[in-house]
Amino acid sequence: MKSIQYTTYGFGVFFLIIEIARRGVGYFSVNATTMIEDLLMGVILIAVAMVYGNNRELGTKLIIGAWAYAVGGMFVPFAAHLEAYLRGATFRPDHVHTDLNSVILKGVVWIIAIAMLYASVKNRRRLEMGETSVES
Repeated sequence: MKSIQYTTYGFGVFFLIIEIARRGVGYFSVNATTMIEDLLMGVILIAVAMVYGNNRELGTKLIIGAWAYAVGGMFVPFAAHLEAYLRGATFRPDHVHTDLNSVILKGVVWIIAIAMLYASVKNRRRLEMGETSVES
C-alpha cells in the first residue's frame, strides 16, 4: 500500500528531524547511544521505504522488520519515561519526570509504530494471497 510507504518515509524523516531539533548535535557528547538509535531508526525507515517503492516483494519483508525495530526502539523510551512520571522520580537529569508532553508524544509514536507494523504484516499477507487491491 502506498500509505505504508508514505508513512514510513514520513516517520523516517520525523525521527531524523525531531531528534536533532530536540537535542541538537551537541547531545552526541552527552548520550550518543540515544542519538544513534533514533537517527538509525530514521535512516532505516527511509531506506526501506525507498526499497519498497522499487521492489514490492523485498520491500514488504523489509518494512515489517523496520517497523518491528521502531516498535522495539520506542518501547523503552516510552515505558521508562512513563514509569519515571508515575513514580515521580527522575532517572536521568536530561529526562525530567514531570514532562508529561514527552510521555504522551513517545506513547503516540510507539502506538503508531505498532499500528504500522500490524498494517505491514497484513499487507504482506494480502500480497501472499495474490490480492491486487493492495496498491491503493
